[in-house]
Amino acid sequence: MSLKYYLFCKKYNQNLINNINDIIQNYEEMTNQYYIHIDAIIKENNTQNLSLLDKEKKFYVEEKKRITNLKKECNQKIYDLCFHKIEEDFIDIGPDNCKCIKYCKICETTFE
Repeated sequence: MSLKYYLFCKKYNQNLINNINDIIQNYEEMTNQYYIHIDAIIKENNTQNLSLLDKEKKFYVEEKKRITNLKKECNQKIYDLCFHKIEEDFIDIGPDNCKCIKYCKICETTFE
């Protein structure tokens, strides 16, 4: 596969991870709301929804792990395929402090 393909995959995988993070956060908020209203839920004998929420959240947590691993593999392929063009840049880390960073202009890999 080409470098261009892996750069696309890197961006796509990061977008997936961001979306999954949003989904996981939504499940956490739904679970919190569930506990806020637990008395009414127990009265309705509707406690099965909580275990369903937990199962669904676990699915997305595992999916995030899987995609994170794919992203790591993709980053390694990018590192191996790229003919790096190293740039040095300074970033502000405080009002009077800056830090020199080195990165590849092509694949955006950072170097120490």
